Amino acid sequence: MTDKDKSKSDDFFRLLEKEQQIENPFAADEILFRDQAGNLKVLKAGEILDFEKGKPPVMFEPASFQPPAKDHLTNRQAVKLKPRPAGLKIGLSAERLAKVAKPLNIDKEIDLIIKRSGVNLSDPEDWRRFKNIISSRLKEVRDQIQVREMLLSSPLVGGMGFDALSADWVLAVINQEFERFTGDLLNEVSSEPFSELRAEAKEILEQPLPAPKFERKEKPEPAVKISPAEKPEPVEFSEARPVFRPIIQPASQTSTAFAKPRIEDVKFRPKLTGPIEEIRSMILIDFRRLAPSPALAIEKILAKIDLLEEESFAKKTQAIKAWKENEINQLYLKLGNQSMEEKKSVSQIITERQALKQPTLTKEEVEAIIELNQRLRY
Repeated sequence: MTDKDKSKSDDFFRLLEKEQQIENPFAADEILFRDQAGNLKVLKAGEILDFEKGKPPVMFEPASFQPPAKDHLTNRQAVKLKPRPAGLKIGLSAERLAKVAKPLNIDKEIDLIIKRSGVNLSDPEDWRRFKNIISSRLKEVRDQIQVREMLLSSPLVGGMGFDALSADWVLAVINQEFERFTGDLLNEVSSEPFSELRAEAKEILEQPLPAPKFERKEKPEPAVKISPAEKPEPVEFSEARPVFRPIIQPASQTSTAFAKPRIEDVKFRPKLTGPIEEIRSMILIDFRRLAPSPALAIEKILAKIDLLEEESFAKKTQAIKAWKENEINQLYLKLGNQSMEEKKSVSQIITERQALKQPTLTKEEVEAIIELNQRLRY
């Protein structure tokens, strides 16, 4: 052997010394071999055993294996969720609600309108009625036309008795403050409560939801009661009897010719009990039947109210109130409101409603009703 080959063998054995020793997987008293059929065998304690049989058997613990239920659900199970945790708060607290729903001071708005209008009243009763009229507009109990009517009406019927120029000036101040007042109501809620709500909603959404528990309750199968089939009762057939039909004679032509026509489309109207109810229930057709022209029709209405005044002043007040509530005056107010909202003249509104075949007054009737309302203000 040359020196070169000897050095290679020394290096090989030196590397084997550095490697860890390989541990024999078999015991010292076991010998592994193959038989003539090629199967692995183990010689242990003088006995020959199969290599596969020498492995320890795999045992299943009872707790790790459970047979499936008879009536189980396929890929779905009943879910039973836990209740919401007690510490989780949802919604607004009382302090936050107070911030959001803080009302405006109506009395302060009324005092501001009185100061801007320049009205100076000495009677406390006049002050009370004036404040009530302004308050009814701010609370949208009355519209612009109704407020103007109250400013022009006599104090005896709950009005203020202003002239047309003063009433228009006060109405303009009220409308200006009304628009600002409604705008303040819409903008009263600041962005601060909503920022708090966003932070609270973010905190709630970030909290992990509790894991649901899956439970299933088996329902007992109802017992089926089997009852014996009932035997059909025998049917008895009776003898056929002749049927006698009455002979209907045709009605005579004389009876149908002189029969009275049936009136079915007439609606019942309750009877009136007095002139006040007559004024209150008056409709547009009745108003047009009073006289050939609207000017003569309002004269007849004024004559009825004057007759009631001779009986008592209270009845005249009731008659004026009845006229304010009837259909004709309400239609007049509706035309005025539509004219202000659409910024058109009353004549244009009447023409449009006539084209659409909607109930409306004529131009002459509107002028007559305006005169009637002015004369009813004393």
